[in-house]
This record gives sequence, structure tokens and C-alpha cells, in this order.
Amino acid sequence: MLSVDEDREQTRRIHAAQREAETLQGMLRRMEREEVLRTHHNAQRLLRPLRVVNPHAGTLTFPDDQLRLRRDHKKYLGLIRVIAFLRQYQKPIRSCEHRGKTLQYIEVDEQDLRLAHELAGQVLGRSLDELAPPTRTFLAALEIVVEALQKERKVPRDRVRFTRREVREKLKWSEPQVRRHLDKLEALEYVACHRVPGTGARFVYELLYAAEAQSVPLSTARNGSASSSLNGVRHDLVATSSLSHDAR
Repeated sequence: MLSVDEDREQTRRIHAAQREAETLQGMLRRMEREEVLRTHHNAQRLLRPLRVVNPHAGTLTFPDDQLRLRRDHKKYLGLIRVIAFLRQYQKPIRSCEHRGKTLQYIEVDEQDLRLAHELAGQVLGRSLDELAPPTRTFLAALEIVVEALQKERKVPRDRVRFTRREVREKLKWSEPQVRRHLDKLEALEYVACHRVPGTGARFVYELLYAAEAQSVPLSTARNGSASSSLNGVRHDLVATSSLSHDAR
């Protein structure tokens, strides 16, 4: 899952890369990249249009507590299929007869599942987080802001209130960015919005979330179910292998 990195450091890295591209070194790097791409394209042309069959599909597990996981489950199965397809020269080509035609195919093996398991934890794990990566980054930065305000005002953390302007000034983020991420965090109850009495439409925010109490990023309780389910792939695979050995 790809998302935009809105961090200021990323902007600096992009600017540096754009400047470097105008130099001699940048030109040589661009030519080297084109050569690498040409090699990869030639390697892809060697792949045969073989079908992929997954004999382990019935033993795989995946979390099912969110509606969006229907789509992510399809991505997970596709990841396994693509890995098997790329490893086709390390597999025997099988065939079967269907409606008078001979169909050639390869099968997903244990190595394909291991590779998919490793990649899924890094790639699909993010899609199981209810916060998009940019909002997760904003939340981490917001915690630092709240800690700083707590020290400045010498009040308990749950008494710290802040405005959008204060967040913009301390983080140097744009107004649309701050508004978008705060609205998302409020909708998911990571922050609360309070109307200031006697000030008309003025609002302040309170941070309800505490990282030390919830270990959030990819290891959060929400992702924990994904991790255990993906670990189930390995356990089921061991069981499948044992049954196949016993059958022999």
C-alpha cells in the first residue's frame, strides 16, 4: 500500500534529488537506471504465460473483523500467486486435460508461502491499520506537541488543550494538512474537539490517545489480529506438509 509522505524531511529529500538530477552524476545515474530497467524487462520476457494453482489455499487464514479485509484478502492471495509465477523456473510444469485441451500450470509451494508471509507483514500490515500512514505520522508529531505544551503550561496531560493554529506553528504544516488529519483523528476518537465557552465558534482540541498505552504502529492490537492470522499460514503450512509426508 503506497501513500504520500507529507513529512518536511521528505520534501527536502525530493528537492535534493531534483537538484542532483541536473548534475553530471545525476545524468550518469539516470543512464544506469535505464540499463537496469532494460535488464529487468528482458528477464520478464523470459517468463512463460503459465497458470498458477495454489493447493494450499484451503489451509490459509486471514483476519475477517473488518469489511475492507475482503479486498485485502484478495491482495494476499494475489501476492502468493505472483511470487509463484516469478519462481516458475524453480518448479515442475504440470498439465491436465480439460474439454479436449491440455492446460499447463505450476503450483504454489512452501517457499512461495514463506516469502508471501514475510512480505504481507510489511505490505498488507499497513492496510490493516485504521489510520493512513500520513495520519499516523501526524498523530506521532501531535503527541510531541502535546508533551511540549504540557511542560510549558505545567498541567496534567489530560488538561492540555490546543488549537489548530498552535499545531500549524509548531509542526510547520499547512492549514489543509492539519485540518484534514485532525478531522480524521476526531472521527476515530483519537482527539476530542471542545467549544470554548463565551467565544462563539472557537474550538480547542484534546489528545485522547496515548502511545505508551496502545503500542500502535504496525504492531498495534488491531494489527495483532492480522499478525496472528498471517502466522497461522505458517502453522497451517506445517500441518499440510506433515499430512503430505504421512500420505507418502
